[in-house]
Amino acid sequence: MSRFSKTGKRIATVLFGAVAAALISATAAAPAHAMPPWWSYQDEYGDAGLYQVHYEDGRPYTVELCWSYEGGQYPCGRYF
Repeated sequence: MSRFSKTGKRIATVLFGAVAAALISATAAAPAHAMPPWWSYQDEYGDAGLYQVHYEDGRPYTVELCWSYEGGQYPCGRYF
């Protein structure tokens, strides 16, 4: 009986590892356009409202963010 319980524990461990690996790889493979890029980055240099973001191909650009009571934080549309 103990032989089957050891085998069962091994199978459960392997299955748990496979599920965990699948979840990690699915999270890492999320598309870059899943969320707007201006929402994904923080203000690196302390410039009020200026955020450094990147296109999907890696090219950087800067966007200025505005804030309103109705919409919260949103891009002003001024890209430098």
